[in-house]
Amino acid sequence: MEMLNECFQKHYSQDNISIMLQSGNMQRAKGAVGLDRLDVWLLILDMKYRYNINMLQNHCTMENCSEIEKFLNLFDDVYDYASTIYHINSELVDKLIESGKRPLDSATNIIIYMLLAEEFWKQKRAFIENHENQLKYEQ
Repeated sequence: MEMLNECFQKHYSQDNISIMLQSGNMQRAKGAVGLDRLDVWLLILDMKYRYNINMLQNHCTMENCSEIEKFLNLFDDVYDYASTIYHINSELVDKLIESGKRPLDSATNIIIYMLLAEEFWKQKRAFIENHENQLKYEQ
């Protein structure tokens, strides 16, 4: 319950905010695939980059899909995307992709998901603090 409370507190924190493409309605596509879970989103993106399986087409208009496609083509793979957009390392991306393959249907899977969320927030916090310190140093 303590972990669940921490996740609830972090949900609307700076550590949980990520910028997404507005044109193409990428946020809607992410929300429609896997109940807006980051781990499922990264799994879907990995399938897109690795195997050219585009599950996003099921959740957007033709116009939206082409905008999302253009945006995703800016990145080499899911690791490049996750590093650039979420500021997380490839080890965490691999763990999240594996988690995305599992439903949140047991206490064990929910706890794993929450532990990964904590790791995600820790990496994001480190990135933010590093950039805040750089800005202070440059001033």
